[in-house]
Amino acid sequence: MAEDTLRKRIIWLLKESSEPLDAREIAEGVGLGRRDEDRIYRHLNHVVKTLRAKEGLQLMMEPPRCLSCGYTFTGLTKPRKPKKCPKCRDRRIAPPKFLAKAIKR
Repeated sequence: MAEDTLRKRIIWLLKESSEPLDAREIAEGVGLGRRDEDRIYRHLNHVVKTLRAKEGLQLMMEPPRCLSCGYTFTGLTKPRKPKKCPKCRDRRIAPPKFLAKAIKR
């Protein structure tokens, strides 16, 4: 697995995981540092397409939510962690979590 590309390692980790993972957990799982979350989010935009086209899987996202007021960020089109809550303006946001699932037909 060490010679695989970063995206291949992310796909492998998402397929093998039984629990949803956030960007920090994915970064640590593929051998990056805890601070490489932004890099993971950029790759996840492409991983979505690869999972669907080559693996027959769908990337499921548990949406981020505000830890202060409980606001859930529904309707996000791209994997990312919002900077602050639009409801209470707090910056304590639980990150989105991701899991690869079979596409329902």
